[in-house]
Amino acid sequence: MIEKEQNYEYQQKNVADYGHDNSPPSIIIHHTAGNQNATHADVLVNFQSWTRRGYHYIIHGNGEIYQSVQEHSMSWGAKNQNSNRVHISLMGHFENEHPTQAQINSAGQLIADIRRRRNIPYSRVFTH
Repeated sequence: MIEKEQNYEYQQKNVADYGHDNSPPSIIIHHTAGNQNATHADVLVNFQSWTRRGYHYIIHGNGEIYQSVQEHSMSWGAKNQNSNRVHISLMGHFENEHPTQAQINSAGQLIADIRRRRNIPYSRVFTH
């Protein structure tokens, strides 16, 4: 089950509001570079200095998935790589640790669902 953020201060704008770079749809996988056991509130604190949310989905160490931006809205997960992309971030710093099995399982299910719904080939799934 995906928990969706109900109230936050950022105005979500449709991708069309920013123009479209005609890039093919993609999924970009990130890590938060923080504590794998941090709360979602801890991650949101990091967003406070951002103009827009960086990730559509955040996957906690226990495998819970949290949606912070609607997929049809643009997030700012990677400089100049945001139009027509879905950004997923796993909590943790994967230069120092590995994702948990729960994160791997949840990410796999989420990616498969997004790929199916948006007709994104596996070749358009990237890490950042």
